[in-house]
Amino acid sequence: MVAEPILGSEYAAPLLRIVRSMSLEEDIKLAISEASSPERLVAALRGSKLGSLLSPETRATSDVERAAWRYYYNILLKLHWLNTITPEIYSAYSLPLVLRDLARVIYTSLEGGEVRTDQLAAPEHPIIAIAAKTVSEYGYRGLARILRNKGFEAIGTYLLATRPERRIVDIYLDLELVRAFKKAHDKYEGEMGGEHLCYRLDLYAARAALNALFSGDPEVIRAVERNAATCLIDRNSLLAAIGEASLERMLSVLQSTPYIRGASSRVELMELYCHVIRKYSRSRVYRALAYDPTEPTYAVPVLELILLDVEDIVALSVLANIGGPRELLLHSLSIQA
Repeated sequence: MVAEPILGSEYAAPLLRIVRSMSLEEDIKLAISEASSPERLVAALRGSKLGSLLSPETRATSDVERAAWRYYYNILLKLHWLNTITPEIYSAYSLPLVLRDLARVIYTSLEGGEVRTDQLAAPEHPIIAIAAKTVSEYGYRGLARILRNKGFEAIGTYLLATRPERRIVDIYLDLELVRAFKKAHDKYEGEMGGEHLCYRLDLYAARAALNALFSGDPEVIRAVERNAATCLIDRNSLLAAIGEASLERMLSVLQSTPYIRGASSRVELMELYCHVIRKYSRSRVYRALAYDPTEPTYAVPVLELILLDVEDIVALSVLANIGGPRELLLHSLSIQA
């Protein structure tokens, strides 16, 4: 007896269209050679899928970064029905976008400025809209209370407890990503697409742990110890390295993972570890996309592919702005150029 598909064709078809027509991979490959300056990168992307999201007068890489995240948000809107079928997956993959904008709301508040909607990728998103309004009326402490009520316990508690620092804010935002991807991974571990939830969980946990260790802040380290969850990275070893403030032990833990086992360069390991996880994920995403699109977890490799694309565009914009060497550019991308 043939099993009925879990998702009907009316659901599977939009997922397939996203994969076939909305990946930015070809645009990224064309843009790589033009990432030597902001002007050249913007010009190269005008003919891409991001072109309609770039204003005619823009020459700034910050606009490219915002356009890439807006593109991602538009795809999330097209796939909003996933929130009723696989809410943990949809919520986890929505969070990088939400936290990108939320970070800018927080940074602007800390600097005493006004939140401008043209700096945000999704100003109409419910969480971002209320965050921007709350900050303008009550400051970042008012925002902290809203965030805790919305379930963002880690960042909300930090904003209430002390005068926040931007570099520490980023760590607490990563802990929110850890929480969301752990919830999704716990539910779908072992299912098609579950491996990419695993890679994302490790990426955000490793980034939070590395930055906490570098911060040297005891309270931040304790927060990471309380909230960190991992998949292919050994959690106990990772936490021990943080607790001991041992860079040597941290290096040893990260080198033992499948992502970068055998790496010999300490500098490369520390600076590019998260990019290596992203490369690892992309190398496996195409295989996952070959599976049955009627499976509800097929949404994972679809969203992972688009998120990797967006992150690569962001990396291109950053390196074009600073004039980074081509070698660093290629290391920073998940795509094989």
